[in-house]
Amino acid sequence: MGLKDTGTCGLSACLFTTQIIGRLLSFACAITVFVLVGVQIERTHDAGASIDSKLTYTMILSGIAMLDITLIFTKWRFVSDLVLTIMWLVDASTLSGIDGSLSCEGSWQHTVWGYCWGRFFGDVIPGLDPSMVVGSSGCYEWRLVIILAYLAMSVHVVNYIIDTNGCIWKVGADERKLFPVKMREDRQASVT
Repeated sequence: MGLKDTGTCGLSACLFTTQIIGRLLSFACAITVFVLVGVQIERTHDAGASIDSKLTYTMILSGIAMLDITLIFTKWRFVSDLVLTIMWLVDASTLSGIDGSLSCEGSWQHTVWGYCWGRFFGDVIPGLDPSMVVGSSGCYEWRLVIILAYLAMSVHVVNYIIDTNGCIWKVGADERKLFPVKMREDRQASVT
């Protein structure tokens, strides 16, 4: 599976368990982001507004990340971890870089996310300031999307580190199998 027991009281079992828990956590983050952004896209569509490309990217990324759980037992899963780490980093930094998105006081909050999340598009009186009507509607959901994007990125970083170390340990174990005499001689030389 990539991780070999090195005789250190089940270190590989501990790392494998950590990786499984990390993959399940990443899956949960992806599902939550997918649902929250999907609800927002549906409400934006109901309002007749254009859907932001950042939300489309987030939706596609979370769909890909949900499929990543199928790679738990493959040999080259560290490649998907590296790619998803970079993609989640781009997504999280793009979403948190939107004007006033973290404070929920920016124009984007009042005219796009909060406006559509609270379904204010049918109740707004013409000429009324959207910030007065929208308030903090959808603010916690938006912050949750950003937090989960950073969490998913962090989980993929940890899984990538575990996977690459597992490959290094496997190469070391395979090398001992291929050259047992040389390894024995090296051990004897280091003892004397």
